[in-house]
Amino acid sequence: MADWEYTTQGSDPQRKMGRIYRRRSQPSRRSVSRQRERTDAGGSFKDTRQAPISRATPMVFTLRFFASPGQDQPSWSELSLFLSSIDHMLLLPQVQGNNPEYEYYNVDTRAYARFTGYVTDNPEDIGLDFELNLPCPHVLAMECLVLPIALAREFSLRLEYRPWAQDTDEAEPYGYANEALYSSSNPQLEPLMEVWRVACDKARHIWECVHGDSPQYRRSFLEWVWEYRNMAATLRNRYTRGTKKYLYNSPEFYQSRDDGRVFTLYDWREGKPAVFPVVDRIRLSDWPIPALNGRMIDARAFFAQGKEWLKKMAVPIKHYVTRDSLDCAKLSQLLMQMPDLAPSEYDRVPYQWVEDI
Repeated sequence: MADWEYTTQGSDPQRKMGRIYRRRSQPSRRSVSRQRERTDAGGSFKDTRQAPISRATPMVFTLRFFASPGQDQPSWSELSLFLSSIDHMLLLPQVQGNNPEYEYYNVDTRAYARFTGYVTDNPEDIGLDFELNLPCPHVLAMECLVLPIALAREFSLRLEYRPWAQDTDEAEPYGYANEALYSSSNPQLEPLMEVWRVACDKARHIWECVHGDSPQYRRSFLEWVWEYRNMAATLRNRYTRGTKKYLYNSPEFYQSRDDGRVFTLYDWREGKPAVFPVVDRIRLSDWPIPALNGRMIDARAFFAQGKEWLKKMAVPIKHYVTRDSLDCAKLSQLLMQMPDLAPSEYDRVPYQWVEDI
């Protein structure tokens, strides 16, 4: 079990993850500088907001931005400049009649959120909201919630959360509660995560009424999967671009239909030289030996018993690599002795559906 828990031992995991998110989600100075040069030279971001704010829903965690007392309200060009400088952020092509939308999608970690502009008659409301779909694991929420905090701090804005109000008598137009559950001119990640957690629990209850029980997985393991995926670009560059190319796959989540257990899986194809993250199981796909093809073995048992064929690597994150002298015939003998753990039926689980426990 120690192999899995190294990310949280000896430190507060929430603070550690928060530092990682803050470091990676801030726009680079070079990117902001290039954008400002273009804007100063006469270019601008056209304000194409046409419609009011979207209706409130318990399945979306919506944050809004308001001007702080004594502070000038930023222009749409300034807001767009900042958003466009953030990694993984993209201004979507606008559809006639819709509001402009900046989409954040990290293809490696699978984190998704968006900023949407809207028309407002409130002079303090800057006409921009942040939206995060619910439910989702806390690691994805932590990555995404850094974004509205960064924008609020950049322009000295008040960040506010007003939940969906079921009773229309207690709601402002478009279904948001009259009273804010969270409001801060100096937003911090930890208090905002507490507010998000309550909203996520309510949304998950609604989700389960439609889809059934949520697939559950241990929180510290989810954090490890996030960190491994966050290092994907470095690992791909190291192992797939040299003279000897290795098979590199990201860990994926699956759920057994037999007992509902969720496990992480690495797909090892054709017995090729490979890079292994620390996962629960390894599936042998398209192997030249028919008796092995389709088997699913315990990954940690393989890492412990297969040291003759594997090298343990610690940088940039713990993983295993097949040795250059890979004797497939002898390796196959070991694999044949390991129990086949493949459930009779199992399904791939989207990361966003997983509930951390």
